[in-house]
Amino acid sequence: MEKLISSRAVYQDIIKTVGCWKIIDYRGIREQAQTKMSNTLVGRRVRYLERCGILESTVYDRKKKYFYLTDLGLKIAKKKKNYRPEEETLLHDLLAGAVVREICRHDRVFHADMCHLYAADDIHPDATVWAKRGEDEYRIAIELELTQKSKERVLEKYGKYVRSKKFDYVVFITQKQELVSAYLECLGKLNKASREKFVFILNEDLFPGHVDFKDSYCLHLGKKVEFVEFFGPKRAEQYRYK
Repeated sequence: MEKLISSRAVYQDIIKTVGCWKIIDYRGIREQAQTKMSNTLVGRRVRYLERCGILESTVYDRKKKYFYLTDLGLKIAKKKKNYRPEEETLLHDLLAGAVVREICRHDRVFHADMCHLYAADDIHPDATVWAKRGEDEYRIAIELELTQKSKERVLEKYGKYVRSKKFDYVVFITQKQELVSAYLECLGKLNKASREKFVFILNEDLFPGHVDFKDSYCLHLGKKVEFVEFFGPKRAEQYRYK
């Protein structure tokens, strides 16, 4: 069975797609897979991979199924780091994937990696995206913050990013105005050159089935900026994870 699935490109495509995003729903698989498939075909193939013990699923908010790789799936995908959804972090994990996929709809972004695939300088962002403005390429760390961290932890994280040469910007995304205020207060302890690296995005309507940054409130160096200044306008075609 394992050899059969490994030899079938369409199943490999689904396995790779789920592995890339850690945890993802039917729609996400259909949109992100390199192979074009109908909803019915995605459902049939995903259910087959579940029966084979390659995918497992969990239900969020008693509504929608999300899929992730089992140990066998990880072996077929040739990935070393496993993933199991935990109740206390499930919402964060679902939102992180949805946020990055939405960011990737914007035309300056040409590549992305979720945190379990990329880390640098002892920093583990939720994701890294690569973007381009003209001929200049820049690397952005994405930090989805749903709960407020202590001042000490925030300052420690700032310090790591300031010292790192791997990231040009760090974008903190949250649903809470009070969290933005607290993090900005901590940011005020850094010099201006260091503060230039950090961007804050407030979107009070984030949830896994719907992420839209059109009306998000973005701050950089204490000034409101447009989301498209960093990520560009939305592209016509769907970004697909490479």
